Amino acid sequence: MNQIIRRGNKDFIKELNRSLVIDEIRLKGPISRTDLSVNTELGLSTITNIISELMNEGLICEVGSGNSNGGRKPVLLTLKGMSKKAIGIKIENTRLLISTSDLNGKLDYKQTILFPQKLTAQDITSLIITEIEKIYELYTGIEFLGIGIAASGLVDSGKLTIIDSPIVGWENIKFKVLEEKFNIPVFLENDANVFTLAHLWRGIGKENHTIIGVTVGIGIGAGIVIDRRIYRGEFGGAGELGHLIIQREGTPCYCGQRGCLEMYASDHYLVSEIARLKSLGADSQLVKYKNINLSSVSREAEAGDYYAKEILIRQGENLGIGLKNMVNLFNPGAIILGMEGLDHSEYLIRGIKRELNTHFFVKHPKQLDLFFSDLGDDAWLIGACALVLDEFFKIPIYK
Repeated sequence: MNQIIRRGNKDFIKELNRSLVIDEIRLKGPISRTDLSVNTELGLSTITNIISELMNEGLICEVGSGNSNGGRKPVLLTLKGMSKKAIGIKIENTRLLISTSDLNGKLDYKQTILFPQKLTAQDITSLIITEIEKIYELYTGIEFLGIGIAASGLVDSGKLTIIDSPIVGWENIKFKVLEEKFNIPVFLENDANVFTLAHLWRGIGKENHTIIGVTVGIGIGAGIVIDRRIYRGEFGGAGELGHLIIQREGTPCYCGQRGCLEMYASDHYLVSEIARLKSLGADSQLVKYKNINLSSVSREAEAGDYYAKEILIRQGENLGIGLKNMVNLFNPGAIILGMEGLDHSEYLIRGIKRELNTHFFVKHPKQLDLFFSDLGDDAWLIGACALVLDEFFKIPIYK
């Protein structure tokens, strides 16, 4: 949908200045009035008026004094985090993660609710309503700004609908009822975008303007951030890294294509490779496992299992090919990788770097940063809450 830029009248300029000040406090607070004036290029009188207004609304507060080169020490300002809250939700195939955050995106409530696989859309919605009602009872008198939901698959954010999520078998699940029930905005987003947004807010991506966040597990997804804004594509489908073709006429994928990256770099690859080893009667400890995951393969690799080492290196190389293609397309400053057990997998990382270090821009003095997520499972909830906070703090340039 095309957005129409607002005309530049007095009210618009006032709202724009206010948003610039709030964003500066959010990103760089605690910060003084003088530094706000310098960073936003707004006059001190304008800053003073905006600060007074924000303090009266309970959005910011003073938190002590900064250093001084002489004269009175500057008073520092920060967001008054507890004045309002966001609700964040991550829906998985057998569990619901739910949280609240303050205005800084800091989580202050977390719950995990297990449920049977293949629940109906109505059951999932009812479960979410029940858990949100518990939050309202816990935080009486607190204003909730909205509800952010992270889900896998193809989502229509505008219609609050999960169109299709093959991994967990969901189709046409709608969340509009949550807006009607609680009378607050609801935001739905693909989980890879949510993962990436979390690192813009509270993770290692805070200093970058163009980043790609990549999640690897049952599937592979990517969130693309350009100029600190999520790039969603025409209808929200951007970032389906797992369905990038890396092998012509390769392994069939559940999406209907052949040779998708997901078949060569996700958990599926580990399972299929162990099955192959068993069929060959390979001398490997891996053939004794009934349930295989990255941690168990990494453990056997560290113990010296030749096949475990080779599988992880190849998986890493395959993933590195996908990442390299994304780098060549988008020229990001950083890639943030989220993968359970990754920090203990030397051989997988070796394979990733072997391929990624041959991207097109490798000779440029500005080097690509490869980070591993520092947020763990909290990434989904921080990002879901950030969907709400991003809307609350956004600069109002569109009608």
